[in-house]
Amino acid sequence: MTTEPPNLAAERPYDTNRSDYLDRVAATFGDYKRRSIEFCKLATGERILDVGCGTGQDAVMMAGYVGPSGRVTGIDREASLIAEAQAADDTVDFLVGDVMTLPFDDGLYDCTRADRVFQHLTAPVAALAEMVRVTAVGGRIVVIDVDWDTFVIDASNTELTRRIIRFANDCQACGWAGRQLYGLFHDASLAEVEAYGDSIVVTDLQVTLQLLGLSYFLAEACRASAVTEEEAAAWMAELEQRDTAGRFFAGISGYCVRGQRKD
Repeated sequence: MTTEPPNLAAERPYDTNRSDYLDRVAATFGDYKRRSIEFCKLATGERILDVGCGTGQDAVMMAGYVGPSGRVTGIDREASLIAEAQAADDTVDFLVGDVMTLPFDDGLYDCTRADRVFQHLTAPVAALAEMVRVTAVGGRIVVIDVDWDTFVIDASNTELTRRIIRFANDCQACGWAGRQLYGLFHDASLAEVEAYGDSIVVTDLQVTLQLLGLSYFLAEACRASAVTEEEAAAWMAELEQRDTAGRFFAGISGYCVRGQRKD
């Protein structure tokens, strides 16, 4: 008797419907977002830039910190997400743009923030330089991102699990973004560089398959012959058994870094 190959996603969850994906991430993992926003040390009347704002939930949250005398701008390169953000809220300025060429004057913002953007970048040094450029002297730059090598899944086949996690890391443009931020901030000559780590725990297999992209990564690993379909099927069958028994466990860690522009 052979095990049927698993039914796996052909695309990343944020490639098929990024709006729905971002909404679900915000609803499921909102605690880490609140902690990262508090780390920004926002004050009434400040001007804030949220880079890679998506549908704007974080930007709207930050608007509550700066009040009506402040202003928050959200920027994202996907026009459909910006249109959705604009339709949902008129207290924040939303516009289409790219972190590599931010359409703003030098020193315009008191705080510039990016959440889970750097893992998708092939030129993180240039992106950080742009964020620094548009931040005022004495202002803060805050970046939070995950480290895909910290993706953990409890499974009995440890060698296969390590192989799948390593493949998931290599699927990213910058899988080690989280661990590299602290060094990038120092290389950018920022002052008062501080960092903290944060982890999310997931005890639901479907959330891991969809929101953490495990279904896509496993499918890609099969297509790349990093794992066989038989290995993937047996591994998934065990995860499903663990999930049914209420003992499925996964998690991933990220790192948030804050620095201050000196000049």
